[in-house]
Amino acid sequence: MRDRGGFDPCEILDQAAIRDAAMAGSADSAGGEGLYACKWMADNSVAVTVSFEVGALGSGSVPPVDLAGVPGIVAQVSADPPTCAVGWEHRKNANANGESEIVQIEIMNMGRVPMDPCANATKLAQQARAKLPTA
Repeated sequence: MRDRGGFDPCEILDQAAIRDAAMAGSADSAGGEGLYACKWMADNSVAVTVSFEVGALGSGSVPPVDLAGVPGIVAQVSADPPTCAVGWEHRKNANANGESEIVQIEIMNMGRVPMDPCANATKLAQQARAKLPTA
């Protein structure tokens, strides 16, 4: 396993969910980025990224979403191309510096496919959150 805590970011989402989030574009994993992220690029130019990070959870630009009892921060990262990320604090005080483990799902719609990247990122975040143990 490549990630911290025993979870591979390239295996946390199932392929059907990635395909649905990419609006039926066939997505192939581009593989890991370092040890803690995985990115899929669909043939319709929609990218899905899962990342495991350490630090502080940022603020969102839209109201938070419920991820099985954990608040998910939704941030519209960019309007061009339309990009949205949903992140949550998986575990507080995860290291000696008191930093938290953060999980983030990002959808980047470079192909400008008719979709709501925040809604699609939220659906993927709900699936990923369900696969991770409670903190």
